[in-house]
Amino acid sequence: MPRNLEIKVKVPSLAPYRRRVEVLPGCWKEAVLRQADHYFSGARGYLKLRVVRGGVSELIAYERPKRKGARQSRFLAWPVEDPDAALRVLTAAFGVEAVVRKTREVWLIDDARIHLDRVAGLGTFVEIEVLMERAGRRSAGLMDDLRTYLQLPVETTPGSYRDLLRQP
Repeated sequence: MPRNLEIKVKVPSLAPYRRRVEVLPGCWKEAVLRQADHYFSGARGYLKLRVVRGGVSELIAYERPKRKGARQSRFLAWPVEDPDAALRVLTAAFGVEAVVRKTREVWLIDDARIHLDRVAGLGTFVEIEVLMERAGRRSAGLMDDLRTYLQLPVETTPGSYRDLLRQP
């Protein structure tokens, strides 16, 4: 199962982080995506259908500890050609726990992805994911370098956006 190392940080505005990432040597903007992540009940870990209008939708299963700081995530992803049909089947089988709607800017550098997220009902976040299979021992160092360069706050956000939406 592929693994990545990730952090998520709530920020008051994406503007300063966008300015920094725009001038980060070797970094480029891959896309701006409008995503709806449908989380399903009864799954071990997390199971979600990520519906991307005008892009590739995916069924994603993942496990990740719900704690602050950099966390390892193990995941499997499968492209979905007909997300509306997949959503009907999965909803009938499992029921939907939550739907997370977001606009995500995806920036790529080396073996890392930097996400600038605007999440409905939650606010703005910067997320960094480093693919561990490719970065290997460099994963933690690359994560630390990007955190430092972006000047991210020390306080990270535990859990997923689903978990945050479900908090009272």
